[in-house]
Amino acid sequence: ALLGKPVLIFGRKNYEHFPSVTRIDHIENLPSLLKNKLTEKSPDRNEIKEAYKKYLNPYFKSSSNHWKRDSISSDEKNGFVNLFTSLEEYLNKKSYRDKKD
Repeated sequence: ALLGKPVLIFGRKNYEHFPSVTRIDHIENLPSLLKNKLTEKSPDRNEIKEAYKKYLNPYFKSSSNHWKRDSISSDEKNGFVNLFTSLEEYLNKKSYRDKKD
């Protein structure tokens, strides 16, 4: 979901509000949902960021809510970018290795 990849889930999950996530309501709908997900347009970065903030918000329910700070330093922003860039690179390499084997 963080990479904007299509995701199908069974049941309620705390990440089902991500734009690329679809919950399967009835198993009979699985074939058509799969077909639709494979042709679905990827969400844009801002949609994913907003969903991620919504996902993380319950973990920051306190007076020191970091998402409501007036400013975030460039180092902090770069740290998050590097974290997710590394995660994406790892997932892409793992996916490539799985296809080769």
